[in-house]
Amino acid sequence: YKRPIMLLRGSFNPVLKLHLDMIEQAQAVFNNELSEAQKERSIELCEISTNNLLRDGSVDHEDFINRADALQTLNKTVLISRSAEFHRIATYLSRYTNEPIGIILSIGLLNELFKEKWSVNLPGGILESFGRLFKNNVQLYVYPWHNTKSKEQVTADNFKAPKNWQYFYQHLMQNTRIRPIGVGDPSLLAMTSRKTVKIIESGEAGWEKWIPDEALDIVKRQYRRAD
Repeated sequence: YKRPIMLLRGSFNPVLKLHLDMIEQAQAVFNNELSEAQKERSIELCEISTNNLLRDGSVDHEDFINRADALQTLNKTVLISRSAEFHRIATYLSRYTNEPIGIILSIGLLNELFKEKWSVNLPGGILESFGRLFKNNVQLYVYPWHNTKSKEQVTADNFKAPKNWQYFYQHLMQNTRIRPIGVGDPSLLAMTSRKTVKIIESGEAGWEKWIPDEALDIVKRQYRRAD
């Protein structure tokens, strides 16, 4: 309540060292814009949407609890929402604070923001969804992505917005609504949660190195249950 907020959206299935680096890199940029008093009051949130927890039309509550427990072992505050759309979570947070709000996202999720499926219920379409997202003191902090095909590191600076939205994207960048952030350890870009799950399910060894040590026991428990 009435605090600066840094929020990372994700499925955290499982939580990775990558997620911690995303928060650390975003926080470094975010803090540059805060006063000392604001820095002391700021809070980090890891948000999971129940839309990402649906299995066979219902929420797998034990799976959800395991993800929350894993994040809490890392001293992260967990926020559970039912908001698939970014503009809805931004509106929710803005009800409780007038302080800066930073939302951390990957290049993949940045691209998702330009898809019409997230604004089909809005008369103004994609433009209205962005208007609602940035209505208050909200900025997006975009973490790099490694394109395995082109071997290129894609950042907010060289991201190519979908056709007809390039100038609009440039406007958001120039007005610092979208901020690029760095990566502490580029090797972390090689692994995503989805890839980690595939390795675990295949029975391959070595996946543990991508998981924060504090959360490893809970993640092992989660996937022993899945077996």
